[in-house]
Amino acid sequence: MLVLLPALVHSFYLPGVAPRDYKKGEPVPVLVNALTAKDSLLPYDYYHPGFSFCTPDKEISQHESLGSILFGDRLYNSPIELPALENQTCKVICRKSIQDTSVDFLMKRIDEEYLVNWVVDGLPAAQLYKDESTSEVFYYPGMPLGLVEGEQTLLHNHYVIHVHYHKKDADKIRVVGVIVNPASLDNPKDAEPKCDIAGSSPVILKTSTQTEVTYTYTLVWNEDPISWGTRWDHYLHVYDPQIHWFSIVNAIVIILILASMVTMILLRALHKDISRYNTLGDEDGAQDDFGWKMVHADVFRAPAYRMILCVLLGTGAQLICMLGVTLAFAVLGFLSPSSRGSLGTMALVFYILFSVVSGYVSSVMYKTYGGENRKQNVLLTAVLVPGIVFGILIALNFILIAKESSSAVPFGTFLALIGLWFLVSIPLCIAGSYFGFRHPGFEPPCKTNQIPRQIPPQDYLWVWKSFNASAASGFYMFVYSIVFLAGKLDLKDAASVVIYLTWSLVMSIMLAIFTGTVGHLASLYFVRTIYKSIKID
Repeated sequence: MLVLLPALVHSFYLPGVAPRDYKKGEPVPVLVNALTAKDSLLPYDYYHPGFSFCTPDKEISQHESLGSILFGDRLYNSPIELPALENQTCKVICRKSIQDTSVDFLMKRIDEEYLVNWVVDGLPAAQLYKDESTSEVFYYPGMPLGLVEGEQTLLHNHYVIHVHYHKKDADKIRVVGVIVNPASLDNPKDAEPKCDIAGSSPVILKTSTQTEVTYTYTLVWNEDPISWGTRWDHYLHVYDPQIHWFSIVNAIVIILILASMVTMILLRALHKDISRYNTLGDEDGAQDDFGWKMVHADVFRAPAYRMILCVLLGTGAQLICMLGVTLAFAVLGFLSPSSRGSLGTMALVFYILFSVVSGYVSSVMYKTYGGENRKQNVLLTAVLVPGIVFGILIALNFILIAKESSSAVPFGTFLALIGLWFLVSIPLCIAGSYFGFRHPGFEPPCKTNQIPRQIPPQDYLWVWKSFNASAASGFYMFVYSIVFLAGKLDLKDAASVVIYLTWSLVMSIMLAIFTGTVGHLASLYFVRTIYKSIKID
């Protein structure tokens, strides 16, 4: 049987990430993406007038997924094409006259350490870096726009491109790596360009001074034993690969011990209380209640602001389903780094599809807590949280537009998001609410008094506490993001700080809703279970 098993195994390529074969001389196009910086959250379009890069005869925006656009990718064609298996030396791309205003723009971006991003056959052009802690060599995407040496600012205008390929057949190859080493070479405008890196003077940018630049490249093809299926291994580098097993095991053991102690104490106390309550309930004349049984007539009372609570619970259930399914698809290998933006696209699609879950959970909980304004519940569930996030996206978009950043969401993408929201998400939420309100709701195991006790013997206001206690993790996450900003990040402009803190706040709120929903539903199950176990007249 074991011998026959390999014959039953089938392999397949996921849609959109199939390998591309090239024959000798066939052009391999170079796509250009937005320029990015480690210490800034403001990417710039490759063809921004301030950079004065070489442009093709016709700029063509490449088709991108919704997630790729939202994450700031802006792919265009370029005038560079790499003929397969044909080395080239000092190939001229174009000659540019950079105006004085563009020179000032370039000098500022070079000082901010912006990186030029190319994409070749789905792979980002990279530089070789060495991890000092492990001595491992890996690919770091992007190459510096320029270099600051002392008080001089140098512009990189020559690129040594090393394309690594794997031979599939005698006449077919597959690209498995792209290394680009930039250099600054000052070639006179009317002279034949020379690409002698060692003997050439650099292109020095001077404030408010027009500069003549010749962009060139040298192409080298290198055969590589790496297969196409493992070509991303060089890019996916872990800076601290050492797994701290002792810390992990220690934390797990402490959690298990504490959880076991709490569980045992709670079970013993509950078992003792339940036995006592049921024994006294069977005795004639035993009418006095004590302990947590004393608040049985108030413990299932509807909480204050039940509408908001139920809306948050519905949104939390939606997030739970979205994250669970997205992670499952990622673990199964349906999300490839070659498919740019696939993670964001899939998360957004599942969030919209699971609007039916948010409508259903919100309506069931609202009915359980005795709510009667059903239309308002449906409306708030469909628009409250998405509306807040959408409003934040619009506000940040104005900042990005003012800064001329390429990550500003295009108007067409906004229309697509609005269409998905109003034509898909809201109808699904309404459908979920329809079935939710047909659900009888969760009947409490004991009756609730019409008039709440003014001075109750025990605190029965557990509903919001169960949500807030679990949701506090979102607060801790936001505090940590502030600490991380102050201690680790070095954002050089106020706009980047505002964008970072705003999206950190949004993610913290989403985490709070997620964990708050888990905490409340677990507490509801626990409270219902213990009150079902006792006899109440």
